[in-house]
Amino acid sequence: KTTVAPSIQRLLLEEKANEEECTEIVPRDYQEKALQIISTSTKPIIKIQKPPQTGKGITVGIQIIRDKEKYGFSNNLIVVERRFLARQHQRMFLKKFKGLKVGFIGDSVPINVDVLKTKDIIVLIAQSFPHLKKILKHFNFRNVIMDEFHHFELKGVRAQPIFKIPSVKKIALSATFRDQSD
Repeated sequence: KTTVAPSIQRLLLEEKANEEECTEIVPRDYQEKALQIISTSTKPIIKIQKPPQTGKGITVGIQIIRDKEKYGFSNNLIVVERRFLARQHQRMFLKKFKGLKVGFIGDSVPINVDVLKTKDIIVLIAQSFPHLKKILKHFNFRNVIMDEFHHFELKGVRAQPIFKIPSVKKIALSATFRDQSD
């Protein structure tokens, strides 16, 4: 008998409950505050800390839409540690933000640079970073977003190549940052 993990069951139930298409996303007050911080901060890594299920991914999606409206087309990279989280981001962006094109690197998906260059968002599983490194010269990322950033903090030296990806902004999302100094 096959059992489904509780986290996957919860996601499936949420997807079923949210079948209606979202036409306009209006940020909540705390999301708007986070968007202001993202827009004005000059820190090398902008940390956004909120509890689970509070819309950190939605906040980033709104930022990407605003950047697209302000600067025209730009690539954005979302780096995650887990395959499940990567697919969750991919589904969320495709469902909630109809105007955004989403690409994917990892999980044995063939890489086509010409196709990826047309995507607003590229979701990358961190273990697949060597594949991105080979094609990095073809991209000029506006935002590099690291979700569940506490995993990257733990990796230390192993995460350094991800921190060095050229971009205008680096945004870290987590409910539980290890380093609470910011």
